[in-house]
Amino acid sequence: MCTSIDQLDINTPDFTVYLKNIKESRELHGILRRAKVLSYAYAIKHKNSIMKIGESSDKATVYGSRLVRQVGNMPGFDEHRKSGSGKEMLSVVEDFEKLHGITVHKDDCSVMVWNVSGVKTTSFAERKISLQAEDSLVTQHEKINGCLPPGNYLDTRPRKLQGHVRYSDFDKLFDIIGTSQYNI
Repeated sequence: MCTSIDQLDINTPDFTVYLKNIKESRELHGILRRAKVLSYAYAIKHKNSIMKIGESSDKATVYGSRLVRQVGNMPGFDEHRKSGSGKEMLSVVEDFEKLHGITVHKDDCSVMVWNVSGVKTTSFAERKISLQAEDSLVTQHEKINGCLPPGNYLDTRPRKLQGHVRYSDFDKLFDIIGTSQYNI
């Protein structure tokens, strides 16, 4: 587990789940729970090519909920979870197959996971950690490959420009003893 977003390396995830080794996508809940991974960035790969990079759900309370929904829509899983963020995976797979002239099956895919649960935030925007992790991995992918991953249709990195208040700035603006009272 990394302690800083700067430590993330697209080539060295905290762990990799080979989808051929699981029968149902919901097994990812248990894998992430046992590893104590609630906040994370992930990459879904077909063999050696990254199809999509993403991040955990906002204020997730169930380990791996977004990942389970997306992976569950990949060919080879019977459950096809066609709700919420998961159904976009159908288009990602279809576009990836067209781009590479191949057929995607879960048994040829893996999920790389970077655990950012222990990364301390410097602002009130806790969710920024998983977003920053995703952005870092997308940037690294772009530097290596010259483009975004095929399943990342939009460049979401401009989110960084959205404002947030750092604890240090908050303390300067308001007469409060210190950030320890924020219990974050």
